[in-house]
Amino acid sequence: MRHPDILHTATFRLNSILFAGFLTLAVVMGRTLPARVPIHFDAWGQPTTWTDSGLGVWVLLVVMGSWTFLLMHLLQWLVRDPASQLVNLPNKKVFLRLPLERRIAVMLRVNRMMGLLNTATLAIFAALLFLSWWTARVPEDPSLLPIVLSRWLLWLAGAFVLVFPLTELWVINRMMGHEIKEEGLIDGR
Repeated sequence: MRHPDILHTATFRLNSILFAGFLTLAVVMGRTLPARVPIHFDAWGQPTTWTDSGLGVWVLLVVMGSWTFLLMHLLQWLVRDPASQLVNLPNKKVFLRLPLERRIAVMLRVNRMMGLLNTATLAIFAALLFLSWWTARVPEDPSLLPIVLSRWLLWLAGAFVLVFPLTELWVINRMMGHEIKEEGLIDGR
């Protein structure tokens, strides 16, 4: 039995809108793409490798971003059932023995985490698209504001993707432990 209220609709809808914007951005910028584009950047956003087959690389980047997004979006939609076996959580077998109403808050938090990670991943791909496009159009000045902003977006989104899941998993683990302890399925250790 599915529970639509378990889907974190705010992040799901936001990501759906952002993905449409990502595709629109890719098409609009792809139409004005020069023949030569950067395909590799160093940690500071400076291009280190260029290619002359720009459109093929552009399509590959858009396909990779779309595939990653759609896979995570599908998983977020699938993991909306509090009895789902798809989520690998600590003490999963004990957690699944909890009454349904006790699992809902934890699963909503898991669903929200997946949605926010998808948002950050989409931001990384959008920043890569923009950084590649802008650098290809104005290769002589890598200190321009759009490039600096793209660099910072990449750094922030990358840090978010690393730090956020660890924090969320800690919170989810605490929530599960609290629910399991209150239900009396595991002692207070």
